[in-house]
Amino acid sequence: SSSSSSSSSSAAAVADARAPRPPSAAVSGEEEEEVLRPVLTRLCARYLLQEKKKNSALDPVANFHLRNGSEVYRINWRADTSQEGHVRSWSLMVNYLYRLEDIEANNHAYVTSGTVAASDQVRALLSSD
Repeated sequence: SSSSSSSSSSAAAVADARAPRPPSAAVSGEEEEEVLRPVLTRLCARYLLQEKKKNSALDPVANFHLRNGSEVYRINWRADTSQEGHVRSWSLMVNYLYRLEDIEANNHAYVTSGTVAASDQVRALLSSD
């Protein structure tokens, strides 16, 4: 019975160790900006532009906007600094842009082949991948 309890404690400790931490708990100030920003924004760009399930973005909000013809326009660092924002997305938020002249082509490319329209600024984040 004690090994069962120990096993549960270990699982809880592992789960706790894997839980996202707010950036302020990991590093602070200039370190956060210098170390985390390039890594997290690049990972966010990769997640939004490249990670898919059946040719659709993994993120349901991204999938909604992309299916409707938007482009991933900007990734905003420290946009939601609430505790929930830290846990959900390390405070990152995304802007989607709907250009009337591009909506139909963006929608078609996304729906038929999973191609995600994105600004040069967002695509540049992937250049080091």
